[in-house]
Amino acid sequence: MKARWLPVAAVSLLLSLPASAASFRAINGIEGDPISAYELEVFSRRSAPKEQYWCAAADFYRRQGVAWKTRIYVAQGFHRGTVSGAPSTATFTLDPAASGIQPYENNVITDLLKVGYSKSLTGAWKYCRKVIQPFRF
Repeated sequence: MKARWLPVAAVSLLLSLPASAASFRAINGIEGDPISAYELEVFSRRSAPKEQYWCAAADFYRRQGVAWKTRIYVAQGFHRGTVSGAPSTATFTLDPAASGIQPYENNVITDLLKVGYSKSLTGAWKYCRKVIQPFRF
């Protein structure tokens, strides 16, 4: 009689475990994992332009209810992910001081994933337009 309840108990146990809420897929298909309350690791399993990493970060922070004028900073350019292990990973942060980085102050930017470089959430979200509206009518 107890053997009948075993599958039900196993399924209910699995359903009660927290899902991989830490992991998410952005609107453009790029994946990410929050590292801490202010840092986000974004990675692509396929080759993706750097602009799409910004789109993924903006999509994540937008879903968290972050204000549109909030600055997003690059905490680490391309590296092997600490959470995902993916080779093409970039880390973004909302708090550069807590991440131990200096905001990039120069006027010229040659690398969108330069440590310290920042964009507003609105500016980063603009990179998602190619995904949302790929064709102009």
